[in-house]
Amino acid sequence: MDDDESRGRWLGSFGRAFAALGIAVALGLLVFFLAAARGNAGVNRRDYVHRNRTLLQSLPVFPGAIRWQLRSLPTYDANRDNEPPPIGYLTRVFYRVPNGTTAGTVVRFYRTRLKPLGWRASIERIPGVILDNGKQTSTTFIAEFKRDGADVDVNTRPLAVRTDLPPWKHSIHWTVELTVDHQASN
Repeated sequence: MDDDESRGRWLGSFGRAFAALGIAVALGLLVFFLAAARGNAGVNRRDYVHRNRTLLQSLPVFPGAIRWQLRSLPTYDANRDNEPPPIGYLTRVFYRVPNGTTAGTVVRFYRTRLKPLGWRASIERIPGVILDNGKQTSTTFIAEFKRDGADVDVNTRPLAVRTDLPPWKHSIHWTVELTVDHQASN
């Protein structure tokens, strides 16, 4: 056996060992990155939204209101520049309320029914907006209710009446929005 032949065997076995080492490193890196990605997958959308909807079903519905839209949207961590993965989901439901319903009536309804159940209320009064013609829209409210880390927001802004139009053309949607998050503070 000459030196060229023994060198070829040595390089061949070295090459196989080097290739095996490369494959092992590549598999190790793949496992590492898959594990890291799984840890950063965020919350389980189906479970999170299901819990939000369960909370929503436990809430009273304003008399005569008809649900016309329901959707869930992801929320992101502001400390991560609102980048994915989501840290939760907000479930929003829109109700059409009877014509003539006032924002104050809606907020009183939810406050009187949720407070005895242990919900803490925070109500923000939003004065009407002065329009270009000097007229003012009606006052609205945003009510926030908290209990055990859960959050329920009642938004009556769509009930603001545009008084800059003639009375027969007042722009009002007769809509109230509820937003829930079963673990808002977690």
